[in-house]
Amino acid sequence: MSRNHTEPTSLERLFQLAAKQQGVFTSDQAIGLGLTHSQIGTLVDRGLALRRRRGLFIVAGSPDTPERRTMEAILAGPPGCVASHESAAYLLGLVDAPSQVHVTVRPDRRLRADGVVAHRSVLPRTHVAYVGCMPVTSLPRTVVDLASVSDLDRLASVVDPLLVSKRVQPARLMRVVDEIVEAPGRHGTALLRAALDVWTQPIEPGSPAEVRLLRRLGELGFDGYVTQHEIDIDGDRFRLDVAWPEERVLLEYSGKAFHGPRHWERDERRAGMIARLGWSYREVDASDLVPGSTGLWNWLQGRNRRRAA
Repeated sequence: MSRNHTEPTSLERLFQLAAKQQGVFTSDQAIGLGLTHSQIGTLVDRGLALRRRRGLFIVAGSPDTPERRTMEAILAGPPGCVASHESAAYLLGLVDAPSQVHVTVRPDRRLRADGVVAHRSVLPRTHVAYVGCMPVTSLPRTVVDLASVSDLDRLASVVDPLLVSKRVQPARLMRVVDEIVEAPGRHGTALLRAALDVWTQPIEPGSPAEVRLLRRLGELGFDGYVTQHEIDIDGDRFRLDVAWPEERVLLEYSGKAFHGPRHWERDERRAGMIARLGWSYREVDASDLVPGSTGLWNWLQGRNRRRAA
């Protein structure tokens, strides 16, 4: 019986696999597809493949890209090796390509290769994802890892857009930290908490979050406000967190303990009384302090336009 000519040969299957792997393949993969060591050597002799290191090859003509260099490092590494840190962040579209390849291997494994930074850490299954066929750390794990090699400004530039778009949640990031059991106090945890602070810390009078809010108001030209402004409504005294008394515009901090469910009825009654006096009212929370957020500022500008009209 003659061979079905539509069935790809071992060499064709190898090149198909390499195409999915940025032009990279290993001798073990080639042998698994039916080639022999001699045939692999012939590919090199004929200039069809280039030997990068023992057992690791690239198809001749494969472009030198960050993706290819990352795949080379992963295939050169021990089982379970994944792209991580800046390399994972690049593959996930969070940062520009790094100058070195970063991978993570299990604590009992090692990888030494030029241009590769190998981190050793536990990698729970939920911390691993794929970009194409390339294993990378998951989005939450990548953010946590970046905190160990970044400064606050750079980390915030990654974290803020992710939280604005709700691709990750602060609680999930902190669970990842807890899941890296061999390093509960790992470098970068404090930096990550600082980057998340604006998202998680309730705004209260005198708190750092209030300072950021008031500073931001000044930066955007909203001055003339007073804090903790008291008004009298039918003999009841109410304290307003941030107010422009002459314009009757106020901001009320949400998320404080006394704004819980037990006080909703009281708060709704107070809000109704304030509205009947002609005040414009908006609740403010930590998400309004995130760089790039526009909801609060658009609302305040709308109040300004109405007063000017």
